[in-house]
Amino acid sequence: MTRNILLSTATLFLCSISLATADSPVVQGLAGAGRSGIPTEAVFSNPAAVWLLDKSYSFFHYTKPSIVESKEGGRALSSGVYDGENANVKGGVAYTRSARQRVTAGGRAYEDFSEIRLTSGMPISGQVLGGINVRYVTSRNTGTQQKFFQGDLGIIFPVFTDMRAGLTYENVLDKPGDKPGVIGAGLRYGFSKDMAAIAEMGQMVRGPNKGKKGWSIAAEVSAVPDFVVRAGRFLDANNRYKGWSVGASWQGPRASIDYAMRTTKGSPHERDHVFGITIQL
Repeated sequence: MTRNILLSTATLFLCSISLATADSPVVQGLAGAGRSGIPTEAVFSNPAAVWLLDKSYSFFHYTKPSIVESKEGGRALSSGVYDGENANVKGGVAYTRSARQRVTAGGRAYEDFSEIRLTSGMPISGQVLGGINVRYVTSRNTGTQQKFFQGDLGIIFPVFTDMRAGLTYENVLDKPGDKPGVIGAGLRYGFSKDMAAIAEMGQMVRGPNKGKKGWSIAAEVSAVPDFVVRAGRFLDANNRYKGWSVGASWQGPRASIDYAMRTTKGSPHERDHVFGITIQL
């Protein structure tokens, strides 16, 4: 299994280097709500969720973004691998690349960055899980290239039998030109094995929008065997815009195919189409 993971990692990284997102179709289908833990999306949400894996996976995500009014866009991708079979600590590694136009509070801005992400998680005490996501970022947004380390911390714990909570501290280090720090919390309630509701909130702890809050509410339903549909609504704390998303997944015995569409409200507004595949190793 270790050999398969190493070979998959090498292949995925070589495929990624020449392309242009760090968007996950499952997280985006839930309006960005991932703090309560999505195991196969742990590198993009709460890193503690990686401990919930019991198998190893490789994944590939591709995002086609656009700003509807001006037809501007770009492209983005991420690829990586998870080791979910270690008895002591579980983890994942991913490469992401994003080169795209984005809607901001002031109008539009061009985003150009790449990241190498390393995620690990393990039990802290009883059913309380802890995780860390270390990122090596190359930012090209200011006309000059900046390289720096960034990180996220997370914990996950049960509240009731059918409810799970997660806490995160995102963008721990204060880096000029990077996204500001955010403290967030999320809840996931499973009505049944085929239906769940997710709600979360985040608050900015640095930067000009310090104290501003964002939120996401979402639900996912599996009404047909092997198929899951998702929908959500969100408020972005940093850029102060609202939006919504929808998504769907086909989940086979050893692979899943995922899709999400995320859009912001107002003018100009973004519309992202996110595609992904996850394969059990």
